[in-house]
Amino acid sequence: MSTQKQNLQLTCIITGKSRFTNTAYLEKKARLSGNAEQFIESYVSRTAAKLLRQGHTVQEVREQLNVPDQVPAVSDERAKEALAINGSRSRAKQPEPAIA
Repeated sequence: MSTQKQNLQLTCIITGKSRFTNTAYLEKKARLSGNAEQFIESYVSRTAAKLLRQGHTVQEVREQLNVPDQVPAVSDERAKEALAINGSRSRAKQPEPAIA
């Protein structure tokens, strides 16, 4: 069975902006979040996620990023759920190896 890499679009639920991705990326995110469809429905762009993690509300993020009014409303609670599904870019640092 061959896995064909397709060009797919992810649309940020916060900004409404879309970006292309591929099946390999989606498969990786599905393993981490549990489900590719759930990840697609909860995708948050890197810029929006960073601002949300800094403690900004959805409305504040949208104002800072000049998001058009036509983008569907998202509650702050839904945004927190989406961030959990998207995962964190910051990973725990591995301890430095001891030099003997």
